[in-house]
Amino acid sequence: MSSNTTNKKPNKNSVSKKQPDKSISSDDVKKYLQNNPQFLNDKPELLLGIIPPEQNYGDGVIDMQVFILKRIQNELEKYKAREKRLLKAAELNNEVLGRFIKAINMLMGANSIEEVCQIITLKLPHLFSIELATICIEDKNYAPFQQLNVQITLVEKGSFSSILDHKKQISLRSNIKGNKLVFGSAAQKIRSEALLPIDLGPKKPNALIALGAKKPDEFKPSQGTDLLLFFSNVLQNVIQRWID
Repeated sequence: MSSNTTNKKPNKNSVSKKQPDKSISSDDVKKYLQNNPQFLNDKPELLLGIIPPEQNYGDGVIDMQVFILKRIQNELEKYKAREKRLLKAAELNNEVLGRFIKAINMLMGANSIEEVCQIITLKLPHLFSIELATICIEDKNYAPFQQLNVQITLVEKGSFSSILDHKKQISLRSNIKGNKLVFGSAAQKIRSEALLPIDLGPKKPNALIALGAKKPDEFKPSQGTDLLLFFSNVLQNVIQRWID
């Protein structure tokens, strides 16, 4: 006796496991934002995708559209202000660099130590838009510079120790009364200064170039000294070349 049995294939749909509901409700979003108040602040770009709300609001209801627009406007203003400051600083740096390059070219093209000294004392003030530039030698009897037709300040040995900042290669001071030792009778006009020590070479006296300005903050201790230091090295090499 035979029996006809058929093996029915199981219906995939009938045996499939029910997938968990992974949808996120508005309450979930609300709760997350409440627990993470910095989320939108850290990701402001997400605010741009928010659908603008209706314009009819009841009392105490926040207008998100206005909030978003104001936020974007504030961010744009900050970026614009920062960009202007950076551009202004870059333009100023380029202008200052151009002045130093011009001064160096003049010094390198000088044909005598007298011409070098004239460039320093007569042309640098105009080029750097300052009041005064002086050459100071720490030896009242140093003959080589006395013979020049240029105003040179000769002072007693050891005089520089009281006016130089020995912790720094370039001494910068702001809001000062000009020092008569280096600026002479014009000291009353000076309100800020840069002192650049110059090594004249072995067995020669100490020297310095003093730059004085009327503006109290033209030179200041917080100012970068890279350009001034480079310039003082150029001055030193040029002067040594002519007096050796």
